[in-house]
Amino acid sequence: MARAQQHIDGLLKPPGSLGRLETLAVQLAGMPGLNGTPQVGEKAVLVMCADHGVWDEGVAVSPKIVTAIQAANMTRGTTGVCVLAAQAGAKVHVIDVGIDAEPIPGVVDMRVARGCGNIAVGRR
Repeated sequence: MARAQQHIDGLLKPPGSLGRLETLAVQLAGMPGLNGTPQVGEKAVLVMCADHGVWDEGVAVSPKIVTAIQAANMTRGTTGVCVLAAQAGAKVHVIDVGIDAEPIPGVVDMRVARGCGNIAVGRR
């Protein structure tokens, strides 16, 4: 794991700038059987979708329904993240972790709650 940390620290970036991702990379490299070189199989992009809870306070530019619309668009491959993922040869998986809408076909429903409510008021 020390070798992995040295490698990450030697990259052209401010030390620690990748936050938790750096810690996870070092831990992955230290797993038994990987010999410090983790192999990545199929590429994937996981998009976790949820509402942000500021619409009711007039802070957000777009209404809450845009989250559901964009999640549905991702299942059709028509968003920027889908285009970038396709260029990288990665599959996009869209996961609903808190959209304030009915379940969306093609989106994995792993909701913690339906929406988060008004951030100024607190939890529902």
